Amino acid sequence: MTEPFWGFRATAQPSTWFRALRVCLACCLGLALPANAQDSPSNPGRSATPIRVRLDRIPTLRIHTSGWSEYLEPTGAGGIAGAQACGSVTYTDDNNFVADPPVELAIQAGFEEREIAYASYAIDPSLFPIKLESIEMVFAQNTTVSTVTHWSMLVWDGPPRDGLNVITISSDGGQFEHLEMPAGVNATNIQVVVDPDDPVIIANDSGLNMLTVGFRIDQHNQPSQDTCELSPIETANAFPTTDVDGISDLDNNWLDAIECMNDCDGLHQFRNLLSVCTPSGDWVIRVSFSCTLFGACCDENASCEDDVADTLCRAQGRTFMGADTTCAAITCPTPIGACCLGGSCLLPISEPICISLSNGVYMGNGTDCDTVDCSTGACCMPNGICFETVQLGCEDFGGVFHGGTDCQSFNCPQPLGACCLEEQCIPGQVQDTCELVLGTWQGIDSTCDPDPCAPEACPPASLLEAIPPSGTVDARSPHQPDTTLPRRGIGSASEPIILQIGVEGADQACFTLCETVVDSELGTNNIVGLTDLGGGAYALSLHHPITPGGATTLRYEGYAGAVSYIAHPANANADGFSETGDVLFLLAILNGQSNPPHGTYSTDIDHSGTLSSGDILRAIDLLNGSGTYETWRDTPLPLDLCP
Repeated sequence: MTEPFWGFRATAQPSTWFRALRVCLACCLGLALPANAQDSPSNPGRSATPIRVRLDRIPTLRIHTSGWSEYLEPTGAGGIAGAQACGSVTYTDDNNFVADPPVELAIQAGFEEREIAYASYAIDPSLFPIKLESIEMVFAQNTTVSTVTHWSMLVWDGPPRDGLNVITISSDGGQFEHLEMPAGVNATNIQVVVDPDDPVIIANDSGLNMLTVGFRIDQHNQPSQDTCELSPIETANAFPTTDVDGISDLDNNWLDAIECMNDCDGLHQFRNLLSVCTPSGDWVIRVSFSCTLFGACCDENASCEDDVADTLCRAQGRTFMGADTTCAAITCPTPIGACCLGGSCLLPISEPICISLSNGVYMGNGTDCDTVDCSTGACCMPNGICFETVQLGCEDFGGVFHGGTDCQSFNCPQPLGACCLEEQCIPGQVQDTCELVLGTWQGIDSTCDPDPCAPEACPPASLLEAIPPSGTVDARSPHQPDTTLPRRGIGSASEPIILQIGVEGADQACFTLCETVVDSELGTNNIVGLTDLGGGAYALSLHHPITPGGATTLRYEGYAGAVSYIAHPANANADGFSETGDVLFLLAILNGQSNPPHGTYSTDIDHSGTLSSGDILRAIDLLNGSGTYETWRDTPLPLDLCP
């Protein structure tokens, strides 16, 4: 007796076998038997006998989910490359996918269009989430013509009846090739390999601790004219295969048959087909997956997060630091990004290295030269100063960027303010114009309401305290080593001068400023802001910090005395010169052998907030004129020559 289709062996006696066979045809292939069909070989309905074939080679049609395909000749069993191999699971022999040595398989010639072969695999819940590496199934034929078969691959989180469909990939003849085989006895392993840059993650959202994969025939090479009455032409079509050594798992091999109004229509486990027929073997289906690891995950800013799945970490563009690592035990990679220098882009480097280069502008963590614009243009500062840089660098300094221009061809608008000519206030004047007529410019955006030029008596006062103390010698660097702007130091917005005069209601006009050296780039200094702190204390903000190499004196008109400050870069010991002895003095302070004469103003050379070796290096830069610094070696302490 020959085997019935689907690899099912009849268990009834010959007198009842054919009736069982006809029911089984409908059950397994989803075929409807006509009402007047007779139980005779001349009217068998849809039927097919499984075709056993011996194969000594099974090439692979490898489909990459990123969108390309390739045919590969068999090279032996081998595995699928993956991160942390967790398993390659199948109910059939791994050799059935490569035929080395030769194998015997059963071609399931009754498999119709739209029917699906499924295999489910129980997975330890502790392994989730898992990452799919590949899904495979062997198709075979014994034909007199070459065949083209349209197919689909389906993945489920859980069993196909109760689970969640995660992904379906269908052949399209383009990115995903149809299955093509020449005439004769041939087999092909369709292997879908998941792109690691676009992973398929099974998170056990179904809660059923199971993974299911399946293959569907979407279109045969020569489809049946009536799928419920006629079986596919065995000599003109390719079909899925089963092995021939029995079934390893009756519950987790499945058949989803088309609807033909029979008892076996729809989705069934092989076990539920036993009432009419017995499957002869397992589907030749295999799935490989890798386990998800958990550990420290670093982002582009070197921020670290503990207990992150490696798949999630990589999918978010972050760096996974290894299984079981913790943020406390690892150091995230130093952030890098594109660096613009002179209109060109450097390969990604760290921010400290970029800004240490003269005029280098760091474009942000994670940037690269393909995504940033390093073209320069004129940058106009609020005070009218122009310098050339990239847009990001200009905006970081608070300027307005004018791309495609330079400072020679573009005139930055000059700030306007009120100008006092004796006791008359003239609004909206440029500083140079105001001073050209011997007026007193009142600062950026100053107005004539209230009138800053009206004479007003300043109440008598006694200077009780000044912060910083009068006579302070500021040895700190006046700006960053790679640019001359913005200025830093006493009198800046972050370091206002606080005077305690003990009287309330003092006006800004009561305070005056004198300096012995004018800043070559920022011009004459003046008081641009007065904040009443209460209790007779006032905070004064200057147009720019006190000028290096000079003395700056502040007076209150109702007080006979004055306070004065000197900015003398690198003069840590506040003696007569900025010289190499100041470096030795900083070393002595660092070693606890000396005390700074003016506190942090004597020691915090690099404006970091603390005394460290960096301050010594910055003092050496100031003495030698490194970067954009003037050379301060052997310059004398400025004299206070203000009246």
